[in-house]
Amino acid sequence: MRRSFLVVLILVLLPAVLPAEQIALGPFGSFIDPPEGWGILGQESEKLTFAFSGEGAYLQIKRFPGFSGLDALVSETEGRLGAEGEGTRFSYASGEAYFGTVDFRTGGFSFSGYLFAFTDPSSGLDPVVLLGFSDSEQLGAYNDLILSAMDSYSPLALTDRLPGPVASFDRLFSGGRRSSVEIAVAGTRKTVRLDQGEVETASYVTEREARILGAAGSVAAWERFFRVLYRDSVAGLEPLTLALHEIFPRNPSAREAREIAEELLVWLQSFTYRRSGTFSDFVDPVQAVVSSSGDCDSLGLLYVILLHSFDIDAILLVSEKYAHALGAVDVSGGGARYTHAGKAYVVAELTDQVDLGLIAADMADPAGWTPIVFPNNLTDRNE
Repeated sequence: MRRSFLVVLILVLLPAVLPAEQIALGPFGSFIDPPEGWGILGQESEKLTFAFSGEGAYLQIKRFPGFSGLDALVSETEGRLGAEGEGTRFSYASGEAYFGTVDFRTGGFSFSGYLFAFTDPSSGLDPVVLLGFSDSEQLGAYNDLILSAMDSYSPLALTDRLPGPVASFDRLFSGGRRSSVEIAVAGTRKTVRLDQGEVETASYVTEREARILGAAGSVAAWERFFRVLYRDSVAGLEPLTLALHEIFPRNPSAREAREIAEELLVWLQSFTYRRSGTFSDFVDPVQAVVSSSGDCDSLGLLYVILLHSFDIDAILLVSEKYAHALGAVDVSGGGARYTHAGKAYVVAELTDQVDLGLIAADMADPAGWTPIVFPNNLTDRNE
């Protein structure tokens, strides 16, 4: 099997394979959360290189201190590689971004992949370029893994709660069509207009991540799956959270937080139970709201996102043993609780019309549940 030029240049150094977790990037950005199997291959003052296990795919993050201008940044990168590519520039958070394809040759080998460039002079972050690629003949095999890794990058704290670079790029071509959704929460009716393009792109992200999860299947991979969908959903649900902030106090007291958790639970319990029937068999949170339907996983994740919008701490509980998922919320009052990281969370059953804190006796063993924590939520950042 032929070796890539990167391996030759670094004298066949093997990457330190990382678990599926968020990695703080320091001067290279806020964080990256690549799929299981990626590892750090090398680090220099202005370049960080990752490789997938087996060295079939690569991801480089390069910063350009003192550089200005997005077009010049892309031209410099493509020129340095002798690459051909095409893409689109777009606004991303408070900065400007570019995403496109790239093809280049080096060391007698052909490589293909994707380029993301980002610049925001007001942020203090150096202009940065992400280059994800593989041998051109192998791109189809590594496409999901490369795009997922690039999509997990967050250049700024401001983008931690925005869809990733790839999903944001995709939304350029699917947004604009809005669906009106009637909600009835705590005796109040509201009309919420959600972007139908959010549903289309979220479905793409969900299916991509499900394919990656199916190949991994570890607990850490499951945790990452929900982290990715959480991040991808928050911005698309903003019209709904703003409507809910008109119904409930934005900064609730302990008593009000319990009431919010109870009322949101009652509303989501009224949704029709439905699974998507796709490979993922998962209804993403935005689609769940548009269709007023979902299963335990999708409604549990939606519940957590909505509670986080009020700075109410909540986690998702998933169980392979029980083939089920629950919400769990850190509020006062009675009910069955799940203890994690020193907090006792009240459990929330989303697919049966029972009160907050009630759980079926045959699912009550805490050892049967795995907590899914979302480290980029507002609650964690305020602690």
